Amino acid sequence: PSPAVPRPVVAAVRPAAAAAAAAAAAAAAARPVAAAPAQVASTSTSTSTSTSTSTSRPTLAAAPAPSGPRAAQRASVAAGLVWDSCLVTDAADHNQDTVLALQYCPALEGLPGGDGHGGWLISSSRRMLNLWECSAGGGRGTPSLMLLHSTETDFVATHLAAEPGSRVLFAASADHRTGVECVAVHSLDPEAGMLSLRYKLAVANPNMQRPTLPPGAPPPPRMLSKVASLNAFGGGLRGTCGAAYQGTVMVFDAPGIFGPPGANGSGLPPKGSWKAHENAAITALGTSLQGGARLITGSRDGAVVIWDMRVRPPGNSWRSRGHQQSVTGLQLPNENTLITSSLDGKVHIWDLRSTGGPRSIATPDGSAVLGIKTSPAGDSIAVHTQRGLLTVDLLDSSASVVPITTAPLTRPYVDIVWNTSTSEIYAATATGSVTVYRQSYA
Repeated sequence: PSPAVPRPVVAAVRPAAAAAAAAAAAAAAARPVAAAPAQVASTSTSTSTSTSTSTSRPTLAAAPAPSGPRAAQRASVAAGLVWDSCLVTDAADHNQDTVLALQYCPALEGLPGGDGHGGWLISSSRRMLNLWECSAGGGRGTPSLMLLHSTETDFVATHLAAEPGSRVLFAASADHRTGVECVAVHSLDPEAGMLSLRYKLAVANPNMQRPTLPPGAPPPPRMLSKVASLNAFGGGLRGTCGAAYQGTVMVFDAPGIFGPPGANGSGLPPKGSWKAHENAAITALGTSLQGGARLITGSRDGAVVIWDMRVRPPGNSWRSRGHQQSVTGLQLPNENTLITSSLDGKVHIWDLRSTGGPRSIATPDGSAVLGIKTSPAGDSIAVHTQRGLLTVDLLDSSASVVPITTAPLTRPYVDIVWNTSTSEIYAATATGSVTVYRQSYA
């Protein structure tokens, strides 16, 4: 790839804290002015490889490493850490189609990894899957993302779940020609064809007749909303995946890239299912090993249920209807804490040991909350809303909110994911690019 092209950065003076203004006045006059964040678009050389450009920034001395997450947060504030956008990838890498889903993998078998490597990002758009190599430098000196491989598909994948141990990627998909929905199982093995389609899992009768739509009519609403790997639960769920179809959770055998016996083109049926929500479609799905093998579902009517996957059939161990609209995010950072988000604009933080309401409630910016993801340290969550991108402090009893984007977005982000190695946030846009955010010293 061609080297990154340095771009000029607009200088901006940041106001000093009032308490330190007098003491720092003389030193501030001799100090260089900090550079304001800037967004720089990446450039693409082909459909299989691309290079990106990033903003050159002054190197400032880091604060001494504190101990514990709360101390780390205080030190970050004291040292002047701020969020900025360090990269916007080329929209042509997704044919300028909406980036529908993101999935981060710390390592993939057969590809570079280990110390000094930032992992891998998978993105989906209409009829395309892309594999990006992540820089371990977190955008400092090298581009945060470089497109390594692209694969054209026959599907539109709206949700992704990777299972690196089985070398497969599950995608909640619909055929772009017929609209028939399935869980498409793609390879994460370079020797078997990276991101190639291996087999399909049928969520509906493949012989079912679908109504013929008139020309120009919008496609029918999607019934298949989310997928999740259940492999980590072990036992009878090893080599399986779950899919949310309307109000039902389906469980499929999916042991690896070669599929179970009898895999064919029309799609394998589920091995089991249960009705998770009686009167509303599932809109959010999550899994966790915190406190046992747990699967969490959220629905269009605002209900949230935690299912114990160690029993058959799965039993619901916790239930609440705290939201007024569709649930959009579910995170379980530890065995006693559940975080939920909704189109009602609220983020609820629940103590699972209590039978009452949420422990705290955050209203990030007053607009609909579209999704949440827990930070690598587990001390905050990233929140993308109809207006912007923010974080909510999980260690603060008042659930304080810190904006990442400083102005309302023209179009909201479609999906977000953390890089657990660099603590960057990747945001999927409706214009075909991926925006990268990182923290730096002001």
